[in-house]
Amino acid sequence: YQAGVPSNRKETQATNLGPQANSSSCTMSSYNLSASSLPQLPPELLFPAKRTLPVEDEYRQTLIKNANLSGVLKNGWKLHSHQKAGILRGIKMRRLVLAYDMGLGKTVMACVWANA
Repeated sequence: YQAGVPSNRKETQATNLGPQANSSSCTMSSYNLSASSLPQLPPELLFPAKRTLPVEDEYRQTLIKNANLSGVLKNGWKLHSHQKAGILRGIKMRRLVLAYDMGLGKTVMACVWANA
């Protein structure tokens, strides 16, 4: 359930939108997001299952060593355990979307990862 959207997803009027909202201007249309209703991706955007697995090659151990996860950074900081885990995941996958919450050190993680 989202605010103003009933769980049955039928066309309904939006509620609690303030005094400027009226029944004629604010309606929620139904959403149909099943996999069968989505258009197919073009072939150049499809990922084979093999590309979504961690990369196992001769560079992996060198990258982990270069990241120096146990060391002290140049500014005197040490990495937290969740930062080390994120950096290792990025090194293993070679691509990663860092979607941590605010204040958890995404910038530091990205810098260490890029420096590796």
